[in-house]
Amino acid sequence: EADAELAMAEANVLALRGTFDPVLKADAAQYGGKYVRNRVDTAVEVKSTLGPSVEAGWGRGVGDIPAYAGDTETSPSGEVYVGVKVPVLEGLGYGPSRAKLAAAKAKADSARAKRADVQRKIALKVSQAYWKWVGSVRKLQVARAQEALAIKRAEVFQREVALGKRAEMEWIDNERVRLERKAVRLQAEA
Repeated sequence: EADAELAMAEANVLALRGTFDPVLKADAAQYGGKYVRNRVDTAVEVKSTLGPSVEAGWGRGVGDIPAYAGDTETSPSGEVYVGVKVPVLEGLGYGPSRAKLAAAKAKADSARAKRADVQRKIALKVSQAYWKWVGSVRKLQVARAQEALAIKRAEVFQREVALGKRAEMEWIDNERVRLERKAVRLQAEA
């Protein structure tokens, strides 16, 4: 779920970055009548996420240009131009498209943080399960060692009782301990 949310947020950021993709503009006109002329304009505009945009292009205006359209006249090979647009007061550098992109980036960051949190929680549960298992194994090892010790001690006590070196009550008490340790081992194995 966290991966899907992150993928959706990153896709949204990518889509909104498309707002800032370069834009190719082209315009052509041919005029007839008293003033026969041709005009062609091509340009590429690139918006930046910081506000200003850069435009570079080529224009050509040739023919019989009337006085009122004098600004469209160029040399026969045309002219190349580069311009920078700076939106001085338009959103003070932070228009709607930039706000949407910033919001989408924040959502993607939030989705990344949620995914990291889910991964951290999973790692914690795995770690806890591992150490619980390690503890169970150690508990079983200790229970087996204690039972083995009680069995050996029972054998020694039984020989000493037979030789008259120890009272039978001590062997009986050790049998109780041996059975308790066997019960602990069986419980650890369960």
